[in-house]
Parts: sequence; structure tokens; C-alpha cells
Amino acid sequence: SIDSKYCIHHRVPWRHINHPRKEMDALKAQLEGVRASLDRIPILQKAEDATKVPKEFLVLGGGIIFFVLIFFGIGAGTLCGIVGFVYPAFKSFESIESKIRGDDTQWLIYWVVYAFFSIIEGVCRRIVGLFC
Repeated sequence: SIDSKYCIHHRVPWRHINHPRKEMDALKAQLEGVRASLDRIPILQKAEDATKVPKEFLVLGGGIIFFVLIFFGIGAGTLCGIVGFVYPAFKSFESIESKIRGDDTQWLIYWVVYAFFSIIEGVCRRIVGLFC
């Protein structure tokens, strides 16, 4: 005879079996926490209103697309352009409009280094092109 305090299928005490209702409640609590974090990003609210798609799904879909593109190497040049040029340009304009002096110097140094490496890259590409 099987003792009633054990699960019949797994022979594990009932107290060790996770109850689906508790798991669903925990999952809902985590999703509410994610939603609260995403509520702090105004552009996601605008995107949710425009598309009628919950912002959690928008972020998840964007993340999946991003990782697929990175995994297959599609759009690597575009990604480098965004990370290396668009974001610093945005931050440079922000620093010009701010009253803090140190951030202007930081972004000026960034653009000098960026220009230096762009010139070196162009020169090296031509040299390699001569021999290949």
C-alpha cells in the first residue's frame, strides 16, 4: 500500500511537489515587476499605444531580432555605426547643451580619437587593397 503523503507517480513527498497555482502566482509577480520597470521608459508606452502590442512583447521581440542579427552577422556595419557614431553624436549634443564643462571635453576627445581611427582605417584599407 502506498502512503497517502507521497505523490503516486514520483514517490516524492507531497510537500516537495510544486503546486501550479503557486508557480503561476510567482510568474505573474515577476511579470508585474518587469512591466513596472518598462513603465519607466516613455517611448515604450508610445510604441504600445501605437501598435496595441504589450510592451513586454515589444521588448522581447526586439531582443530576439537583435540577437538573431548579431548571431548571423547581419547588419554588423549598421550596429557599429549606431554604437560608434549615432549614440556619441546624441550624447555630444546633450553635453553641449548642459552646463557641465567636463562632459564637453570628454566627447571632444572621443571625436578626435574616432577621427584618428577612421583615417587610419581608411589608409590601411587602401594599403591592403594594393596587395590583395
